[in-house]
Amino acid sequence: DATLQAFFVINSHSDIALEDGMRLNNALTEIQKQSVTKLKVTGQLWDEDFRTMRDQMPELTELDLSEATCEWIPYRAFCFTDDWSNAVGVNSLVSVRLPKNVRGISSFAFAGCSNLKEVNFTELTNLESMDSRSFAWTELNVIDLSKTKLENIGDQFYKVKGLENVRLPKTINYLGEVFRESDLTEIDLSNFTN
Repeated sequence: DATLQAFFVINSHSDIALEDGMRLNNALTEIQKQSVTKLKVTGQLWDEDFRTMRDQMPELTELDLSEATCEWIPYRAFCFTDDWSNAVGVNSLVSVRLPKNVRGISSFAFAGCSNLKEVNFTELTNLESMDSRSFAWTELNVIDLSKTKLENIGDQFYKVKGLENVRLPKTINYLGEVFRESDLTEIDLSNFTN
């Protein structure tokens, strides 16, 4: 006697509304967490919701948090290690739309997400802080920070591969080793007045 067990992924796209303190971990079944590839979340996000996405959603490629509420993306939100020489992040992640109200992105938030190519920086008009290596070791092609409120950029985009174009905001006062060892081919300084 042999038993055949089959699993079918019927809908790998989930829209979740977090209401009344609900956490993402409780909003999806274990099978949904393991198979979701596209996720849209609305409502209040907590640090543990980011850990759920990082640790329990191995197939997640597209993430839309643009209508969620979260002022700070937590430390190592999608990064498993904070190794200063080579962080390891969620490799399945390709595209992220961050909450439009986000004010800050913590250290190593997306570091090591080696397939991450798109982030909605142009929608982040309240963004005023990004900590160390928050997008290091990613594959962002275009980084348009022109609509943000960032004043200082240090090493947030360290070793970004495939980087073609960068636009900076008018508010920049300091540029550190921000694009060190990246593949940057063009930087637009037309907004840069300081």
